[in-house]
Amino acid sequence: MIEFQSRVGRPSSGVDRKVQLALAQKKKRENDKKEGLKPVNVSVSHESKLYFMALCNIHNMTQRELLEALVDIAMKNGSLLK
Repeated sequence: MIEFQSRVGRPSSGVDRKVQLALAQKKKRENDKKEGLKPVNVSVSHESKLYFMALCNIHNMTQRELLEALVDIAMKNGSLLK
């Protein structure tokens, strides 16, 4: 008797995975550009990253949403520092 087994993993698309990733990144950059978004890349301490992620979870926000909210608050109040 022949048993059919479903294959585990992503379906084969006939395109190399590296090519898929490159195309996906290019598409995301193009979509972000159309939306007027600019990339921000910073390095922070491990502790700051943990606090940032905790704030994201507490407020149920993405990193982008939280960062934009903090910048908006700082601009409206004149500063984050007292």
